[in-house]
Amino acid sequence: MKLHASHLTCARLFALALSCASGALPAASAPWYQWRSQFNGEFYCTQLKPGEGWVLADGPFRDAGCRQKGRPGERR
Repeated sequence: MKLHASHLTCARLFALALSCASGALPAASAPWYQWRSQFNGEFYCTQLKPGEGWVLADGPFRDAGCRQKGRPGERR
């Protein structure tokens, strides 16, 4: 069976629309964690480990101030 050129074009447009739509889905941001310095005991709120000398103190949190417990996107 031979496909007509317009069918192939339609199939390509449909595939493109599907790939664009799937990329448009919202994703929740990463959770925040509170880290404590082993050097001076200060606390730091970040999504990634700051580096050597930091230990996880608390988390996860929904906000950058490490005040709201939970993960971003979770319903309370």
